[in-house]
Amino acid sequence: MVKRLIWLITLCFTAAIMPSMVFADNAPKTVTKTANETRAMVVTTLFKGEDTTKNENPAVFTDVKDGTDYYVLVNWAAEKGILSGFGDGTFKPDENITKEQFAMILYKYAVYKNYDTTQGGMAIREFADYNDISPWALRAVAWSLYSGLMTGSKTDNEYALYEPQSCITQEYANSVISVFIEKNKSN
Repeated sequence: MVKRLIWLITLCFTAAIMPSMVFADNAPKTVTKTANETRAMVVTTLFKGEDTTKNENPAVFTDVKDGTDYYVLVNWAAEKGILSGFGDGTFKPDENITKEQFAMILYKYAVYKNYDTTQGGMAIREFADYNDISPWALRAVAWSLYSGLMTGSKTDNEYALYEPQSCITQEYANSVISVFIEKNKSN
């Protein structure tokens, strides 16, 4: 726990003082408000403080190459059941991550860490784009809303949207991850 807290403080300090922090081989050299977050960047940021030395499994995904900053982390998370990739055996590390994919990774990580994954309160069916949420992501999206990690947005006509297929920015990802760690630091 202390290791994760030190890592979070370092992340926040580094991002504020030295914006040239690199999250992954393929990541931009700066954290920006508008640049999209990739799947590899989320994995590298979220799991950086984990002890991955016991990961003995070979590469799980065909497109995650040994030698990249995220190789060990992706394989560790797959071994723990946090990542499942795509049906074609790929992880697509350079692809922008969608809001529902991000919610799923956070949810599976919370389950792995035995954090509270209680759902209730906010009904996701109230979102005008509820039918756009992939069936595999429904539980994770509901939890992300109930836990307060993620929210929807209002349109001009006041209909709430979740926008599950929209890509998230680096700033959004880092903000949500910071809140996620803060909410669970006593666990």
